Amino acid sequence: IEGAISMMMHQAVGGETPFLFDFSQVDLKENTALLWHCGVAPCNLWDKQSKCRLDSYFAGGKGVTADFVLHTGAFSVVRLDSARGKWRLFLQEGTAVPMQQLLKGSYAKAVFKKPVADVLQTVIDHGIAHHASMVYGKFIRPFKILAKIKKWEIVE
Repeated sequence: IEGAISMMMHQAVGGETPFLFDFSQVDLKENTALLWHCGVAPCNLWDKQSKCRLDSYFAGGKGVTADFVLHTGAFSVVRLDSARGKWRLFLQEGTAVPMQQLLKGSYAKAVFKKPVADVLQTVIDHGIAHHASMVYGKFIRPFKILAKIKKWEIVE
């Protein structure tokens, strides 16, 4: 639920077409991570280089996935999260870079403004849940203002 709310938050501040993702395939040598999900990205995020196709859901064969690589560009991440009865916001910025289509699902290769090792450590240290929202553009500042007003913790 909080992942879906995070997507709605992105839309509320002017972000177009939020993408719900899992933070995966961290490559410390390449300083990248995969923002991946099992094929839930809208097709207007397609990079127009990879094959954009519908496929059966691979974890049981029921349902449909949209398989493609997301386009390149600057992005913002937000995850509204609660822990021990307190609200907090996980915020990150980065750039989606070109990549080959190697997996099922929808995904982008991400280079964050911080070293990916630091982003991963932040996720682990703070117990950030999966299913964050990614949107193209710079949308961090409105969330910092919101967190200040609401006295929410900011996790960066």
